[in-house]
Amino acid sequence: MIRLFSILVPLVLLLCPAPALAVQVHGGMEGFLVHVFGHLLFSSSIVFILFFLGRHPFGRGRKWTYFRLSMLFFLAWNLDTLTNHVLLQAMIDEDVMLKGFFLRHYVSAPLTPAKMAYYLTSFDHVLCVPAMLFLALSLRSFCQETEAQEGRRRQ
Repeated sequence: MIRLFSILVPLVLLLCPAPALAVQVHGGMEGFLVHVFGHLLFSSSIVFILFFLGRHPFGRGRKWTYFRLSMLFFLAWNLDTLTNHVLLQAMIDEDVMLKGFFLRHYVSAPLTPAKMAYYLTSFDHVLCVPAMLFLALSLRSFCQETEAQEGRRRQ
């Protein structure tokens, strides 16, 4: 019975999807300001962590190097995304167009420095993916070290 239930529930969920409502639209200027404040808070917390780790290092090794790299990439991603949000807010509706499927953004001609900067900062995944990769590598290194220490204690 449990086996049948564990097969039917995922099957029903896959065949009868509902909107996930995962994208939150920020209404008005207050929503934008709260969103920007979140980026600033995240950036300042990363700067604090990097400063604290620089002054009082917990240790050395590959895991800490990966962790620092992930924090640097997350900081760069966050500042890039914040810049993108501010540039988009400064543009008019005709400067950036949404066309096609999956929220494709197009920048209209003529290209100005602000439009070019907006376009370049739109590639934030180039910074976010390595940040997540280095964080995963750091966590894996921490786990491997912990498992090795547990193995030595058992012996």
